[in-house]
Amino acid sequence: MSQVFCFKKLPLNVQREIAERLEKNDYKDFASLAEELRGRGYRISKSSLHRFSQQQLRSDADFLAAWAARNPMLAAALVAEIKASTGGRTKPTIPESNV
Repeated sequence: MSQVFCFKKLPLNVQREIAERLEKNDYKDFASLAEELRGRGYRISKSSLHRFSQQQLRSDADFLAAWAARNPMLAAALVAEIKASTGGRTKPTIPESNV
């Protein structure tokens, strides 16, 4: 069984919490997060958390690629705004779409 499924064995509320924390932390510091989870009684490794995060990032990229294919004008406007921002680190205004 794939190690990603170790993450899927966690209770749903814990999965959501961890997914949010990973995203907020730019998908870093898997070791301390795994240690915290072990302290809470969950059996999970930093490698399993890393594999889960990679799966999530691929899923997000697939979603964005599909959205951009359906909304090429909006995607081009969004990319232009991100490129114009300082280092791409500002939160751009996302135009309305038909997603």
